[in-house]
Amino acid sequence: MSDMRLLCKSLAVVTAFFLVIASLRIQVVADEFPRSWAIVTLTGSATINNAPAISGQTLFAKNTIATTKSSSLILDLPRATRLEVSELTELRVEVLAELLRTELKTGRLRLSTQRGTTTRVEILRGLSVVSDPTIPSKFTVAAKDTNFELRVSEGAVDVVDSRETGKGEQVTHVGPNMTFSNAGLLQPNNAQSNLTTRQRVAIFIAAGGALALLFIVITGNDPVRDGPGGCVIAPSGESPQNPC
Repeated sequence: MSDMRLLCKSLAVVTAFFLVIASLRIQVVADEFPRSWAIVTLTGSATINNAPAISGQTLFAKNTIATTKSSSLILDLPRATRLEVSELTELRVEVLAELLRTELKTGRLRLSTQRGTTTRVEILRGLSVVSDPTIPSKFTVAAKDTNFELRVSEGAVDVVDSRETGKGEQVTHVGPNMTFSNAGLLQPNNAQSNLTTRQRVAIFIAAGGALALLFIVITGNDPVRDGPGGCVIAPSGESPQNPC
């Protein structure tokens, strides 16, 4: 009987020892791979993992998001990234520590990143937009079928293309006020298109005023002008040939 009790106590001690070791190992793994999360802000209606989305809910790991017409959804990663999802947009999001990985199926996304964080948006299989973690950035990605467009307003991103096998990754650097499309064209955004209507009117008024002033200066130097009734008015000291 005493031997049985001793055996039970030994087994209990060994079990407790292994439980402590296992908990320490789990803690080490958790420290090596810290979890992150995103907070949802919803306008209108949307679904997350095929369930109705709710403002204030927290997302972990992988999620599928779909917005409806006239609705939008914002994901905020604490001290990291803001992801704005426009209406009629479908995407997959993976929330990781210091990384937000997104697969855009269709629609439009706007991202704002801070220094020290990276976002990766896959817009086609093998084609991704990766933000520069050394500087804050703001950019918009739109996709439909096989067409896409990237617009960078601040900072810089890289378009990484690995679709053609055997050539490795092709990286295109896209700076501020630049656009990049599926046609592979890199061009500055049209600055004029960013002007508001009031700014355009002010520019037209200023240009018209400058032209009017120039006209007055040119015509004001003419020594002979037509007076009332078609008379010729001569400067002082000269006799008109055709007095009224």
